[in-house]
Amino acid sequence: MPTVSMCGGIVPLVDLLLTGTDGAREQAAGAIGNLAGNVENQVSTAEAGGIQPLVDLLRSGSEGGKEQAARALWSLAYNAENDVKIAEAGAIESLVELLRSGREGAKGQAAGALGNLANGDERNRVKIADAGAIEPLVDLLRTGGEVSKEQASAALRNLAFNIESNQMKIADAGGIDPLVELLQFGSDMAKEVAAGVMRNLAINGENQVRIAEAGGIEPLVELLRTGTEAAKEGSAAALRTLAVNDDNEVLIADAGAIEPLVELTRTGSDEAREQAGGALRNLGWPQRRR
Repeated sequence: MPTVSMCGGIVPLVDLLLTGTDGAREQAAGAIGNLAGNVENQVSTAEAGGIQPLVDLLRSGSEGGKEQAARALWSLAYNAENDVKIAEAGAIESLVELLRSGREGAKGQAAGALGNLANGDERNRVKIADAGAIEPLVDLLRTGGEVSKEQASAALRNLAFNIESNQMKIADAGGIDPLVELLQFGSDMAKEVAAGVMRNLAINGENQVRIAEAGGIEPLVELLRTGTEAAKEGSAAALRTLAVNDDNEVLIADAGAIEPLVELTRTGSDEAREQAGGALRNLGWPQRRR
């Protein structure tokens, strides 16, 4: 069966973004968003000049047009080269503005796009935080629907990766409490992502204390017992880092983490076994035995 891209549809869709009515531009952005789930189409759309008109639509389009533009940029940003082009086209500030003022669906799309832009690109992680994204992402984490919360937490996870200033900004913006709530009551996917955020936040010594004070240890331990395989891996990694703190070492052991960590070393994936082994190593640190 012929596809839109096989029939040469990307170039005229980009032209429609440039010259169409508001309604036509929204439909073209929606079509590109669907096509950009395919890796080849991510490249073809960028080569056809589709990124800049999508960013322009994000700035000046109708409410629906902005949402569809954010969705398309989210998909295009799975490509590492597109990440750079999207940032250079000025998308970050417009995505942050949509995160602040858009309707919920648009906020979720903006969070998804920002999360992909932050994934693997340290410069974008700094730019996104400097553009003021962290506070509205934390707000979406508190008030959004289930899917929006997942996208907000994924963006925060990526922003916190190896950027200490972002780790502190997320905690200072009040991000830890709603993450603990997601660990307790979120969907399976939300729990997986929240554990990943905790892992990245806990690199910071102050955040190790804050996570424990917010009640984050017990739900991470519970996730070791009942979570998906990915959630168990993320939880073990978070507990491994949290256990660097002497007081947390006791709290983690008292919460019953040792048995499920031992079980994970037997039955988990290679990465999960490594993280569980690292957590057990930190929990058994001789200097801190009591």
